[in-house]
Amino acid sequence: MVESHRSSFGFRLAVFNQAFKEQVNAQFGFFQPVKTVDPKVEEAVGQLSKLKRYIKQSEESVRKMISGMRQTMDAQKQFAVVSKDAKIKRDDTNLKKRLSLVSDALSSNSKDIECLYLPAMENFHDWLNTFLDKAIGDAEDSVNNYNNIRTEMDTINQIISQTKERIAEEIAGSQEQRRLSLLLKEHEQTYKIKKAKYDMLVEQVIQKVELLETKRKADMPNYIQSMYDSMRVFYNQSLKHFSESSSTTELTIPTPSTVSQ
Repeated sequence: MVESHRSSFGFRLAVFNQAFKEQVNAQFGFFQPVKTVDPKVEEAVGQLSKLKRYIKQSEESVRKMISGMRQTMDAQKQFAVVSKDAKIKRDDTNLKKRLSLVSDALSSNSKDIECLYLPAMENFHDWLNTFLDKAIGDAEDSVNNYNNIRTEMDTINQIISQTKERIAEEIAGSQEQRRLSLLLKEHEQTYKIKKAKYDMLVEQVIQKVELLETKRKADMPNYIQSMYDSMRVFYNQSLKHFSESSSTTELTIPTPSTVSQ
């Protein structure tokens, strides 16, 4: 029982040492630890990192847009109230009329922001947050599990090599050699279990990243299109509210057809 605890502690310490060497080597290049590398997983992890950066930047941009629209809406509401107050206090009939038009236009426009433009942006923002926190988060958990089992597999592989070297140094048929041979079989069985889990996680990581990219291409253009459509309607509604605007033509915006590429 004591030997088992010692062995377990020794393995955990070896795993920690392997992970430490890999981290230091990645930053400074001081160590060159044995590291199992699957090119397809490495490529998938790179794609996941780029996708996360892209979604995060999109989320930050949309959040700023929502904040800006809310500030605009609040300013319009406040100015509408001020215009109505000023209209009551003025004697100039023409000024009263103009203030009344401004007040009504700002009130209607702020309602359009709240009911027409903001919902599309907020729906897109919610999707981005969910995609970032849940979908990408789930894929990152699989990557972490992959890295953990890969490190354990590399560690046990090194232990197997060291055990074989110790067996070769012992007298043939000696008690110590037999003990080490039994220990070697245990290590090899552990490696086989780790390798099976490693192979499963390799496939899992690759599949999850592929599914993320498929979902992005399927869902994101729809949200962009919804924002685009609401922006067109909102702009053209604004022209109706502010009839004195020098622009009388409808807004022409390039269709966001490149989003799905």
